[in-house]
Amino acid sequence: MDLIDREGKEKGMLVENNFRSWLDKHNIPYLYIQQDNENLSQSLKEIFQGKRPDFILLIPNFGIIFVDVKYKKIHQDFKTYPIDIEETKKYSSLQRKFNPLSLWINKFF
Repeated sequence: MDLIDREGKEKGMLVENNFRSWLDKHNIPYLYIQQDNENLSQSLKEIFQGKRPDFILLIPNFGIIFVDVKYKKIHQDFKTYPIDIEETKKYSSLQRKFNPLSLWINKFF
């Protein structure tokens, strides 16, 4: 793993920890999904297609929300949060499969 990859992974872990602290501060129930390959059944691996959320939020009177926390920079030309088309397709497929599941992708500082 080169320095850039390691730095990105470290920043990703930092924003996940910040989000977890925010959830705890606001007393929001959640499940954290460890991102290794050992914690999912073969069926879930196929469903998630290599992309899975970091958190499952359990919101009373609302339902379940999958949240993927990312460390990304805002695209300066478009002022948008950059997610490539393949990643978007995988999350969209996941949401359709578990309809009416809500999927949120969160940029957290």
